[in-house]
Amino acid sequence: MPAYDFKQLSPQDFEDLTRDLLRAAWDTSVESFGPGPDQGIDLRFAAAIGVGIVQCKHFARSGFTKLLAHMEDEVLKVRRLSPDRYVLVTSLPLTPLQKDKLSAALAPHVRNTQDILGAGDLNSLLAKYPEVEKAHHKLWLTSTAVLERLVHAANHVSTDMLTRIIHRS
Repeated sequence: MPAYDFKQLSPQDFEDLTRDLLRAAWDTSVESFGPGPDQGIDLRFAAAIGVGIVQCKHFARSGFTKLLAHMEDEVLKVRRLSPDRYVLVTSLPLTPLQKDKLSAALAPHVRNTQDILGAGDLNSLLAKYPEVEKAHHKLWLTSTAVLERLVHAANHVSTDMLTRIIHRS
């Protein structure tokens, strides 16, 4: 499974990655918007019960305390928007207790802690949808494993071919 920390991505790159992962995972259209003031809407989608909003918080360098404080302030925007479903996606790795704290801060707008995605959740989605990972080169360009694979691609191809020949014999 990939183990990205997402620090190499800009906030816009993080939103784009999130959009593509959610499109793949939910098999639905997810709207994205240009940079600038967003009134608390980074992404929007049609939920079964109405309109859903996704807020992307690229806090990989800030830490959980700052994220929680920020989301406690952000809840006023969420109340004004009154979405039918609210999803928070962050680049921070989250513990179950941290998800519980975020869920409590955003209540009643998040349905449950599954509407709060952290770095581990994003890495799981990347493992499930490798085509999204491939499409976001800024994500994997700094991955040592990927770069080694590219550098040694010829060796891997010839090894794979030799292995197939041996298995056929």
